[in-house]
Amino acid sequence: MRTTFIVFNPTGISDTASIRLTDDSGQPLVVTIPGLGTADQFGPLTIGPGQTRILQTAGTGNARAGAARVESSLALGVSAILTLYTATGGFLTEAGVGSSTPMDNFIIPVDASTGFNTGVALFAPAGASLDFTLRTLDGTVAGTSTNNQVGPQGHVARFVKGTGGLFPDSTIFTRGTLEVSASAPVAAVVMRQHEGPLTNTTLPAVDRASSTLDFNFPQIANGVTPSGLTMKTTFILFNISQTEAIAEVSVKRPNGVQFPVVRTENLAAIGGTRVAALPAQGVIASDFAVHMKPGVSAFITTTGTGDLSPGSAHVQSTVPIGVAAIFTVSTGASGTVFMTEAGVGDSMMRSQFTLPVEVSLVSGTGVALFNPNDNERTVNIWLNDENGVSVGQLTTPVVLPPFSQTAKFVSELFPDKTNFRGSMGVSASGGIVAVALRQNSTPLCFTTLPVVDGSVGSTALGPAEVLGEPSGVGSPR
Repeated sequence: MRTTFIVFNPTGISDTASIRLTDDSGQPLVVTIPGLGTADQFGPLTIGPGQTRILQTAGTGNARAGAARVESSLALGVSAILTLYTATGGFLTEAGVGSSTPMDNFIIPVDASTGFNTGVALFAPAGASLDFTLRTLDGTVAGTSTNNQVGPQGHVARFVKGTGGLFPDSTIFTRGTLEVSASAPVAAVVMRQHEGPLTNTTLPAVDRASSTLDFNFPQIANGVTPSGLTMKTTFILFNISQTEAIAEVSVKRPNGVQFPVVRTENLAAIGGTRVAALPAQGVIASDFAVHMKPGVSAFITTTGTGDLSPGSAHVQSTVPIGVAAIFTVSTGASGTVFMTEAGVGDSMMRSQFTLPVEVSLVSGTGVALFNPNDNERTVNIWLNDENGVSVGQLTTPVVLPPFSQTAKFVSELFPDKTNFRGSMGVSASGGIVAVALRQNSTPLCFTTLPVVDGSVGSTALGPAEVLGEPSGVGSPR
């Protein structure tokens, strides 16, 4: 196992960043980063305007776990990629982890059905006492665990079920939520794992104090590729409020028209929920509403039928809820053989943002852009190399009509960039939402990367071009 730290500067001011690593007990965690040496602290590292620093641990010695704290003066973009290799150095799988804001009461979605398990990793800057409450889909308490102590700068990572898990003896639980209450704020990351083939997917931890009612997903996928791969998207909704939630879900194709992907008869089987009367049962719908009482959660999977198409989704709720999406790739008859998956959280509205980019012979980075507004948006896109130097700009900006979406790999937008590391800058004429996706080709693996406010580089807009619905499977799915 190796960890890759990606630190990029979306501002026009030079900054420094320091990385400090601690183990489960809060003691220094010593690793080797080629070029920087062997230590538990690295830096201060100079990060110039638009610059990107990519640092990977050597992966030597016995496997150890811990947490990383990155400190800077400015709001830098920071993420970590956890990569698992074979003994001979062959790629197996990876998962991207973004920066986590400490919270003292939050909820995570949990899947412990056949082949899956969900874990949570926690970092306690000041130490904390932790209480865990496990709930099934209908909100019933399936288990509690109280007074779990973590020392200052301490770290704990546990799966929900199985030997050594938080609830190893829970037999009735397959899917639902885990509530974490802490005596002092802790940072959290959620990891959903598939056993074989091994895949790790990160999901959001949602603060109980959240007031969010509106959610946007710039990228979903559904259908079958010409080569026989099946793609489905699972929407996860969970009620974090004290009153009933009515969550309306709308799914659209890239051109903004309705994208029917969910069989309404399947919605009736969701534990503890009630589906609105519209649309009628027995149809495939693009718009539906789910009613959830407090503590209730729902896992809703698209059909996986028809020709493959990307799309976008919008969720609007009457009270604060948690929402996530997972798109899954499978093969075999009716898509029954799991291959890989990636989790996507709600995307914030931004008009200027930056995302990290890496392109090689075996990996690529893609971006999905979605305009959830009534007015069109003009979008300018450019690349900065690792040193922050602008090395390419789209001569024709992207135009996103209302409620439209587009998804492209960097290699499609900039065909000459076949071996590239750096960042992508985006400037839009108004707020849009975006998600960055990193793909490994062999074996197939997806992971999401952070999109952060601010951008450095060229912003001059040229003649506009309206992008239609993508064809084939070239866009990041």
